[in-house]
Amino acid sequence: MSLLRRAGMWMLTMNLLLSFGCTAHRQKLIIENFTSSGSLCWDAMVVNQASGGCTSVTIEEHYGYKLYYCQTYSEGSDPADPWLVNNFYIIEAANSSMEPIFNQPVFPICSDATLMILYGEKVPAEPELELKEHPRLD
Repeated sequence: MSLLRRAGMWMLTMNLLLSFGCTAHRQKLIIENFTSSGSLCWDAMVVNQASGGCTSVTIEEHYGYKLYYCQTYSEGSDPADPWLVNNFYIIEAANSSMEPIFNQPVFPICSDATLMILYGEKVPAEPELELKEHPRLD
């Protein structure tokens, strides 16, 4: 067998293995109407949450950061999936020197040129405090 023919057979075999062997066990995730945010970290978070079954998210604006979390997820999703049950704190690069103070432990998960993402466990919301005037003691 000529060297050229062996190289061609090798290339064909490798193409078949790479085309079918490696991708046979992968799941395809299709996110309809996906538009990149311009941040690799934010996009990866969205894709991972969608892969976990997240069906709606909430974004709350706070001073120096955004709080982002999965509000609801599809039936059959793993209720312990960290992408579904944690809070994610997004700090834009322009605000990175501010270092917001969180009332719970948070851990870095991703950072790129536009933002940094931290995560922490969801904690129950603290009840709103009512401000009442006290009677004067004159």
